[in-house]
Amino acid sequence: MKISVCMATYNGANYLREQMDSILNQDLSKYPDAELEIIVSDDMSTDETMAILESYNDDRIHIYHHTNKKSHKYYKAMFACTENFGNAMEKATGDYIFLSDQDDIWHPMKISKTLDALISEKKDMCATGFDIVSTDLNKIGTVIYQKEPRWRLKRKIKLYGFSCGFTRKELQSYLPMPMIPHHDNFMMLVSSFKNNYIFINDILAQHRWSGSHNVSAFVDDTSFLVKNWYRIKQVAIAFGRFLK
Repeated sequence: MKISVCMATYNGANYLREQMDSILNQDLSKYPDAELEIIVSDDMSTDETMAILESYNDDRIHIYHHTNKKSHKYYKAMFACTENFGNAMEKATGDYIFLSDQDDIWHPMKISKTLDALISEKKDMCATGFDIVSTDLNKIGTVIYQKEPRWRLKRKIKLYGFSCGFTRKELQSYLPMPMIPHHDNFMMLVSSFKNNYIFINDILAQHRWSGSHNVSAFVDDTSFLVKNWYRIKQVAIAFGRFLK
């Protein structure tokens, strides 16, 4: 069994080492045949992000540069975030894929418990609970997902990509990532149409609310009409992937 952790980075030097350590130190004792790879797609960082990654000198870490950068009139950073994660996901070779932000901390059993749920429930996508914390790790809140009827697809279920693990089969439904913002909500829509996902309540990560992003700076100057156009486009593409 091979596990791919896909991380998108952009000027993440402040907290990157904590997150990398938490991934490399995952408890996979229940899956002794598990092989781990970390796929990093970097969005042209100008700080010490690359130096930190290279300092590990670990052949499990594979670094790619996000160079297929396009100019977007709207949602500039959110589009870039979709492209950055998409670039990492395209490089993944694992049987199971996990998404990772650059500044969180995973609990030791995050991967293992996600695998338990995917395998036991025979689902292709699983999202887990997490705590929201400040930059100095003071708890701010907790997120636990609740599954709702497929036909509702309510936007209040805002999926966070870093809380997800999914099978390679499901990955093929997500790729290629379309030109839309919110890659994680797109993934949720695809899986929802197929009714092929599960949520578990275990709190398995600390999501650091630092105000920074995995891509270049984000300014939301998008009109209501444009936002809803992209929402409609996202739903339409997700439904098309379901029909395939």
